[in-house]
Amino acid sequence: MKRNSRFSAFAFVLALVLWTSGAASAASTNPYHFSWYQLRDVSGEKDGHTVAGSQWFATVTDWHWVDSAWVAYRDTDGGEAPEAPMVTSADLVSDFNGVYLKDPQDELAWGDDVSFDPIESVCLVITEGRGELNVNFGNNYAHHMPYGTSEPAMEDVLLSVPDYVTRVTPDTPTLVPGGSWLETNMRLQSESPQTYGSSLGYLTFRQSASFDTAFTGYRESIKIPLVVANVFDGPASEAGNELYFDMTVLNGTEPVTRQKFRWGAAQNMTRDMGTFFMILASSDAAPRYALRTRVTNRTGVRYRVQRYDNIGSGGYEEIWPQYWMYDLTPDLYATLPASFELDPQSQIAPGLITTYNSSMDMTYGSSESLRLYPYQGAAAPSDLRLTFRKVGGMLRQGTKSTTGATVTAFNMTFADVAENSDNTRAEIAKYAGGSPSMPVASFDFSGVYDRYIKADAISSFQIFVDMRDPSADVTASGDVVSSNDVPAVSSGVALLPVHIRMRVSRKEAPLVNQWDAIENADSVISALANICAVWVRSDATAERDMNLFTTLRNRGYSVERCVQAFTYEDFVYIDFIVLIADAVSQNTGKTAFCEVVQDDGVPYILIGDGAADGKIDLSFFVAPAGEAPSLDDPATPTTPVSPGSGGGGGCSGGIPAGAVLLLPVLSTILRRRRK
Repeated sequence: MKRNSRFSAFAFVLALVLWTSGAASAASTNPYHFSWYQLRDVSGEKDGHTVAGSQWFATVTDWHWVDSAWVAYRDTDGGEAPEAPMVTSADLVSDFNGVYLKDPQDELAWGDDVSFDPIESVCLVITEGRGELNVNFGNNYAHHMPYGTSEPAMEDVLLSVPDYVTRVTPDTPTLVPGGSWLETNMRLQSESPQTYGSSLGYLTFRQSASFDTAFTGYRESIKIPLVVANVFDGPASEAGNELYFDMTVLNGTEPVTRQKFRWGAAQNMTRDMGTFFMILASSDAAPRYALRTRVTNRTGVRYRVQRYDNIGSGGYEEIWPQYWMYDLTPDLYATLPASFELDPQSQIAPGLITTYNSSMDMTYGSSESLRLYPYQGAAAPSDLRLTFRKVGGMLRQGTKSTTGATVTAFNMTFADVAENSDNTRAEIAKYAGGSPSMPVASFDFSGVYDRYIKADAISSFQIFVDMRDPSADVTASGDVVSSNDVPAVSSGVALLPVHIRMRVSRKEAPLVNQWDAIENADSVISALANICAVWVRSDATAERDMNLFTTLRNRGYSVERCVQAFTYEDFVYIDFIVLIADAVSQNTGKTAFCEVVQDDGVPYILIGDGAADGKIDLSFFVAPAGEAPSLDDPATPTTPVSPGSGGGGGCSGGIPAGAVLLLPVLSTILRRRRK
């Protein structure tokens, strides 16, 4: 039995802790193992950090005795390179089952069935494009090899890494006696040493049953993926080598917003996360969302996350990562693990992507800060400060979804009131031609329909809603008269606030060849607007179609402030809030009007539907940017789509949110301590 006696006493407690903290799945998190590899600094000593130089580790399948059964977990073992070699063996000749890593922490006899762990991948972290790796390849000490059957075999290990010049010694097949090891030295030299990042190569283990030393053919071979991470020989504080931050707010598994930037931890930085909106049903309590922070480190210095302004935590406290990833785009055949464990002391390890998860504290509306260690000068550490603004007073009145879009209607309380006058209502009335009136509390929003627009339209839908008060009396002339002291919507200009979220796949034709430019842009919405746009269609006007991005710019408004876009897992998400007015444009023949109104300093898009008829009728769709699409025959509403989930959003300074959106603080990062 392998190590189970050391862990059984802690298994239940650890499992409970990880379950309650929302830890990653068992495939990448092993609650029974305390010896994941600790990746240390690979460049000069910094502020007391231990430096090991170039290092390697392997992700392996380990086995533990849990609940009367052997359970497989992903572990990491490794060492300094090349002083601590990889000690491997294989079943190539007899079983072709895998290549195995001899667990250095096992004290069991060589050849024991549980002494070897199948290798899934290998990582080598080097500085400035130079590195070495020693591999000892054993003959017949593998997991399934029958005991007592060791025979000589021809063996070698090949190395292949794109953009690297490699040398392997010995460079010819070697006859290895049964029970012995082939000692192999591998040297790598990057063709571009100052190009930092990771490359995916392979280690090929070959073995033959032929005992003829002149035989050069092989019957069996296995390729193990090798990630070579080339890092800068120094800290992130040096210009051009800053850490990469990728912060995503999540509502369960649904992304709410995402922001990417670089920070070298050598100067104070403030990131304005914009205005966040709370759109709630009256009985809802503010939910808790999660912030996932991924930090890519392409330097040789390990960083530790600290926070110093813990709200309610009682003082300074260390923070542990959730899991680690390779600094590579997932390859086509998924040969690499999506994530893996290292010793928590590895923190933001060189050459890798480190992931932290934090709960969002919905109670506080202040900014939050993050600090990284080591930093330049203990007397003046640098902080990353996140600022945001909360906006409340929004009552959800229904959410509907179509293919690629979610629409949430809400009733909002205007906050811009001065000297007993409602400034926001007055501003809306100036454009709409009358005082705005939102639906009564009993209004049930359901008027979202799938609608065909044209062949190149993406994510299209129609909002078609009767805005007349169902509790009002209607005279023979058609005039609406208020009853039961409930004002009819049609007594003023009907106003329907909606949050719209549109989702566009990178596989859509306009984005296929432009994805990298969008994904890596400083402003996703600016990059997207050069390729495609959100269009607004009103069948009540001669113009019919309006490019929302172009119209906002022509009116002198910032698209970046009113429309937020971000990429997440092969999709572009487009979020914005529209106040839809049942009103006619003052500009004859145009698609109603499009303006931006301010409420307590927060801008909102105001659009009229082109007809003052007691109904809201507008369509939205994504299509290539340029001239207005060709006119099609008006489409009629179809059956309403099934209710969806989500909502929220906004037009302000940067980042709208989903159903209830508030920027998380970093005060509740999930802690996973090494016992």
